[in-house]
Amino acid sequence: MKVRSRTRTWVGRLGLAVASLVLSLALAEAAVRLLDLGTDIMPVFNRSLTLSSNPVLGYELVPGSEDGKTVINPDGMRDRAYTLSKPPFLMGGRSLRSCRPPSPLPRGTRS
Repeated sequence: MKVRSRTRTWVGRLGLAVASLVLSLALAEAAVRLLDLGTDIMPVFNRSLTLSSNPVLGYELVPGSEDGKTVINPDGMRDRAYTLSKPPFLMGGRSLRSCRPPSPLPRGTRS
């Protein structure tokens, strides 16, 4: 009989703890909703932002837009416009030869 009464007491205390936890969380949720204490989520009305096709990003900067002091360059970055450096011009002759990977060493030689 003692084992059965101990089990009932333990289960009863655990049930009371779980019920009080659920009730307190429900009361806290109701208080936050009634007193409007939650975070304010506002839609973005900004000319320099647009919805992104990437779901991870959410929003992207609009290239070429301005919003007060902030200027978005054509690359979509908050900075001035940069000119892209031209790729090096590759001439024929010796310069093409230097771009090739070195040929393997003959057998028996060491580097």
